[in-house]
Amino acid sequence: MNTILYFKYTAANAVSAKLDGVLEAATELGWHVQVVKSIPSTRTLQELIRFWHPLGAIADCGAYASGISLTPFSLLPSILIDPPPTPAAKPFHAITQDSVDTGSLAARELMSLGYESFAFIHHVEPCFW
Repeated sequence: MNTILYFKYTAANAVSAKLDGVLEAATELGWHVQVVKSIPSTRTLQELIRFWHPLGAIADCGAYASGISLTPFSLLPSILIDPPPTPAAKPFHAITQDSVDTGSLAARELMSLGYESFAFIHHVEPCFW
């Protein structure tokens, strides 16, 4: 059976919907998803690759991932979800959100509804996004 490694670095409630989507797609393809609850060191990832022989990896980096090393993921095809905005993230396929476009879209929608005054409340924790 083909295996995908899914590394989750974010809070359980934040990652559950994304993981559910991955599990649904994997089921349709006949793949096994092995969830790993941390972002691995290069050595740990090498051990996981030897054990599972995965097709690739998905790393859910999350908003607090600015301190993680992306180097291990160069060992196999990888997709990063919300990677830190560093030059190290550039060689990878990544799924990110565009906060500027999202904010602009929300503001335009509120203005189209006739609102002249509204506010943005930022995240409680300092996040790179």
